[in-house]
Amino acid sequence: MVRKAVVVGAIGRRRKILKDVLESKGSKVICFVDNICSEREYDGVPIIRDFEIEEYLGDFDGDVYLTFPTIDDRRRGFAEGVLSRFKGNIRVYNYRETYSFHKEALFLARELGDYWLSKNYDRERAYGVIEMFSDEKSKVLVSNWIAFRETLDLSLIPDPEGDQYLPRDVPLIDSIPDRYSLLDLGAYDGDSLVFILSKLEGLGKAMDLYIAFEPDSRNFNKLRERVRELIDRKVQNTKFLLLKAGCSDEYRVLALHSDWEGSRLLDGERDARVDEWAYTMVADDVLNNVRVDLIKIDTEGFEMRCLRGLRKSIWKSRPIIAVSLYHRPEDIYEIPEFLQQLCRDYSFYLRVHSTFFMGTVLYAVPKLR
Repeated sequence: MVRKAVVVGAIGRRRKILKDVLESKGSKVICFVDNICSEREYDGVPIIRDFEIEEYLGDFDGDVYLTFPTIDDRRRGFAEGVLSRFKGNIRVYNYRETYSFHKEALFLARELGDYWLSKNYDRERAYGVIEMFSDEKSKVLVSNWIAFRETLDLSLIPDPEGDQYLPRDVPLIDSIPDRYSLLDLGAYDGDSLVFILSKLEGLGKAMDLYIAFEPDSRNFNKLRERVRELIDRKVQNTKFLLLKAGCSDEYRVLALHSDWEGSRLLDGERDARVDEWAYTMVADDVLNNVRVDLIKIDTEGFEMRCLRGLRKSIWKSRPIIAVSLYHRPEDIYEIPEFLQQLCRDYSFYLRVHSTFFMGTVLYAVPKLR
């Protein structure tokens, strides 16, 4: 008997991979549930929103596969809302069960080049950075990152933590002055700005200056609108500089590609669609000796280039740095090695804020400021 199946939350080609694996074992995927994707169909299967479940599925009996952890409030709320709309008899598989029972999907994703599963990195150098980190938790995370890439053993994946860019168990708050400046590289739509502003405001700290780089036109327009709303509401004393540009270690015009994973600058990649063209700038030149207290970097693979373009500012300002380490497998050692050479008296921490070691962030905290 064919089991009907609904997949909740898988994105891009991972949808097709999981669908193919499930159907090879006798299930029939009848729809995907996704509130973010703008598409309404993928590989012949409808994509519906959570509020369409009752209308589309009725008294569905079958299996529901979650493809994300339900640790934080946002994901938990979405999952609970989705599951509450099913009226029939369902068997729910959490994301660990989904991929443990159908592990072939992970191996297929790796074969197709998913960067979050790639083994294309220097294991010896990865092991070599473990002792650079200042706490045992970070050292274990790096060790498990390496082991997971080799084995795809889901037991090695940590549960994602909240408070990305200001994690509670990393001692960085005391290094942020009462009036601080934030450099946001890969600002997206301003989501990190809002979180950091609110979090630090609750601790009695006020943002004096915000400088943002964002090359994607749609994201930049959303960022600009969000900043206007903030100015209207409560942050009239904050100075804002918003730059529609990417950040790098050189000035160039590069193609930009947008898809279900976000938008990224292309340099030598010939198989990706060009959606627009974007400038890259060197942040050191923009800052021009302006003191910066906190730097957040999430630039879809350009993190190392951003850091190379920030050498002078990091050396002079000694800021806290929160930089993503998951867009290129070699970043797990290249970025710590680079920062250790540049920041001799810093402490380094690693935290994971999303599934499968995506959302892995390196926190570099000065011992003295």
